[in-house]
Amino acid sequence: MEKEQQELYDQFLDSRYVRERREILQKMKMKNLLDDKIITDFAVVLDIALQAGSVDDRYYDLLRCMDSMARFETTGLR
Repeated sequence: MEKEQQELYDQFLDSRYVRERREILQKMKMKNLLDDKIITDFAVVLDIALQAGSVDDRYYDLLRCMDSMARFETTGLR
């Protein structure tokens, strides 16, 4: 793993909120730093089962799941 990819990977794992993780995932996609293993790792961390497919298909599936999770996430700002 290259340095920037590793840093973003670690940030994803260390983030507390799904919204933060979503932003990191999108940043990795924009910088073309995603691969099948990373998507699988992120899905496992979030307890999400993804279907087999291309990296892009799995990325969008993960993103949709994260969007659903973020709607129910509380940030303690109530």
